[in-house]
Amino acid sequence: MFNEISQALNNNHREDALFNCLKIKNDDVKLAVVRCLYNVPMEEFNQSEIEEITKIMSNCTNIAAGKTEHVLANIYWIC
Repeated sequence: MFNEISQALNNNHREDALFNCLKIKNDDVKLAVVRCLYNVPMEEFNQSEIEEITKIMSNCTNIAAGKTEHVLANIYWIC
């Protein structure tokens, strides 16, 4: 059942919606998004989505600000 739901979400551009939410300047939203992304099966990520995830890490300027370190930790685990 999980695989069917995950595939349906993938077919409906789940990652596009999540990456758009990352533009919101709120640490709680960003943390929720990366936690969702963490649960996406790796084979459902395409090259541009992986690039988008790694770009988040390179755009970080202050790891101590807000919940940035938690967001980055989740991104690390995704990678």
